[in-house]
Amino acid sequence: MRDHLARADLAATSAELTAVAARTGAGIRWSETGSPEFAEKDHTTADGFVISVLQILFFAEIKGEPERVKVCRSSQCRFVFYDRSPARNSTWCSMDICGARHKMRAYRSRRAR
Repeated sequence: MRDHLARADLAATSAELTAVAARTGAGIRWSETGSPEFAEKDHTTADGFVISVLQILFFAEIKGEPERVKVCRSSQCRFVFYDRSPARNSTWCSMDICGARHKMRAYRSRRAR
């Protein structure tokens, strides 16, 4: 019963914090478990893109890991991403796209010789 009350208090507190943040236009909300999150934005617009980059920078700084924010090594992409790899050595925003393109170019270059 006590655990249920603690969760209810946490959910109520989170809802109250979210309401205050909404009035200020901060774009932050709290989940029912008390975790801070950024409110969803339309990431298809220029403003949405800037907001998503700022979110990445904000969370990296809060976590004390700003070195994990990187720029994709592909000259055609240059997308800003958060390196989630355990070794912190990612160079591509996506291995399915940019990394695969790089590997294919390297393969074709070796085969052409």
